[in-house]
Amino acid sequence: MLLLNKQRTILALFGILIGIGSVIAMVSIGEIIAEESMRQFRELGTDLILIDKEYAGNETSRKKNPLKLQYAWELTDKVHMVRASAPIALASQSAHFSGKTGGVNIVGSTSTLIEINKLRLKAGRFLVSMDERRQVVVIAEEGLNSLGWSAANADWVGKKLEIKGRVFEIVGVLDKASGTGGILNYDVNRAIIMPVTTAMRLYNQSELSAVVARVLGTMDIAQIVDQIKTHFAKVGNGLAVKVHTPQEIIDQMKTQGRMFTLLLGAVGSIAMVVGGVGIMNIMLVSVAERRREIGIRRALGARRSDIQKQFLVEAILLSLIGGVMGTVIGIGVSFMVSRSHDWAFQISMVAVWSGMAMAILVGVVFGYFPARQAAQVDPIKALQ
Repeated sequence: MLLLNKQRTILALFGILIGIGSVIAMVSIGEIIAEESMRQFRELGTDLILIDKEYAGNETSRKKNPLKLQYAWELTDKVHMVRASAPIALASQSAHFSGKTGGVNIVGSTSTLIEINKLRLKAGRFLVSMDERRQVVVIAEEGLNSLGWSAANADWVGKKLEIKGRVFEIVGVLDKASGTGGILNYDVNRAIIMPVTTAMRLYNQSELSAVVARVLGTMDIAQIVDQIKTHFAKVGNGLAVKVHTPQEIIDQMKTQGRMFTLLLGAVGSIAMVVGGVGIMNIMLVSVAERRREIGIRRALGARRSDIQKQFLVEAILLSLIGGVMGTVIGIGVSFMVSRSHDWAFQISMVAVWSGMAMAILVGVVFGYFPARQAAQVDPIKALQ
């Protein structure tokens, strides 16, 4: 009977299809994003930390205790658990080159940034200690391309560009860096890197934006965090800092993932209820149209329970078809999203099996009433 009423059947499937498809797609995409973030963490290393100022209190207290450059330079000497550190001064600016202008992010740092961020040079060199206060920059190939300066067939080393009315020399070009998100508050792929002293002087900055560091991975991270906070409080006259660790970001991601899953479950449940109502509607109409068939089956010896089982199976089958179609669509959507962002594709089997279980449950719950109505049909009246 489902095949005899194709249009009505297809309309009834849409609710189940959309509900299960959206849940599977969004949960799978969420897991793909989480895995991509974890991959970035693994590539950058779990021993990477970011230190910035704790912005608590009033404006006077913030100005009283600036995050000075010398505090970052002293970090590896005073805190032995920190094996390498690099100061970070951030700014935004327009850059001019060869008649083209583009907005860029400025990252002021030192020679240690290439080791800490695990950067790779495509051409030229990175910053060195002798570059302090000099007007030299290192730029990533992706950053050049994003500004409309094709880096494919050009040697950019030695070329000049203008930033804030000053002429800077490009001394190096970086390959695309991986793992730039998550814990870091800057993206070297779309930034121009210059000596930190040059950046602070150019933008009249009296303090750093942050300090990025590598710690001894074998040590207790909580102990390292305490020592870093103690160091900055001591040298900075009570300066309070916030230490961001990979574990902190991972915990935040897990919390957000749980909230995201609950939200998807609520949205999916609404769509499933709509789909269930559609199934109930088509089954009730089917009962009304098949009263003669029910009467004949009862006259030939079918019991009420047989009639009820028949209609209940049809409702479950209808719901399962929608579940399978929704699963295919959900997997297809998550595949296209992962490919468009160049992420590793994976299927959430938990979401797939949960979706199919929900489809069966919807078929049973919303198919029970029409099946019971069919079982209650009087065979004598049905045959008249």
